[in-house]
Amino acid sequence: MQPDAGVDVLEPEEGAPCERACARMRKLACAGYDGSDSPSGATCEEVCEHTESSGVATFCPEHVAVAQDCEQLEEAFVACE
Repeated sequence: MQPDAGVDVLEPEEGAPCERACARMRKLACAGYDGSDSPSGATCEEVCEHTESSGVATFCPEHVAVAQDCEQLEEAFVACE
């Protein structure tokens, strides 16, 4: 999906995959995917890194980091389930 003309395109963030993904989530601030700390106090980056290292599930940081809007962000998570 191409962004509409005149719409600001978010550039990819700098840093490691989980840092980029969490920075994008915070920038988009989508309900349920806002990059905030978990109820136990773990940062978004810690949750992402733990999930990625588990080998069982993925946070899809490479897809999350390039989402341009909340719809794309949700699609990134759903695609990786």
